[in-house]
Amino acid sequence: MHSYFEWFTKIAIAEGMAFTEVKTCEEMFNTTGKQTGNIKIKNYLWSLTNNQCWYYTGYLTGYPFYDGGYAKQLKYFLNYFRRDQILILSGDDLFKNTADVMKAIQLFLEIKWDNYWHDHPFPFDDHWGHPRFAGKVYCCKRMLPELGCKFRNTSALHFEEYNQELMKMVNVSNKSKFEPPFLGFGNSAYKVACTNEDPRELYNKKIRDYGYVAC
Repeated sequence: MHSYFEWFTKIAIAEGMAFTEVKTCEEMFNTTGKQTGNIKIKNYLWSLTNNQCWYYTGYLTGYPFYDGGYAKQLKYFLNYFRRDQILILSGDDLFKNTADVMKAIQLFLEIKWDNYWHDHPFPFDDHWGHPRFAGKVYCCKRMLPELGCKFRNTSALHFEEYNQELMKMVNVSNKSKFEPPFLGFGNSAYKVACTNEDPRELYNKKIRDYGYVAC
């Protein structure tokens, strides 16, 4: 949830969103991952990215990708496909072991291998080297809201049950032989940097100190 929040926020800031319109993670979501603030989020994501499939999946299954409903989404699709017809991949694994994961995808889909993936990392759509951040990296990094520790810990506790449910569906014998080992989430959520101060107060101070209305 927080990575999604950062992903959207830094893109929105780079595209000119006024700092006064930027929400903290706590203001945008409640601790169960439901979107509670900033109606502009859908318009920004729809217009600035090509992730309509994410929206469609959320609409189709009733569980948006940002609310931690991966296991529930998977259950929906298992009504129509065998488990070995679905390839479940870890995003972290895709970025850390691009060649191996792309090879698994190639074998699973029975398509021609592209040697490009031998020595090229999978691209981050929101990587700081992306053209949309040209000349704005410092500003975007500086003006990302901080995450409150209380909110982080409460959210992480809530999603533990979802993660356990997902892992049960991943670790089955009838999955595709090409599916790589899934990198579990573990306690990674508790390692995300946070502040014990009020995130909104900190962000308001950032706005005052920076002296600009937008990047």
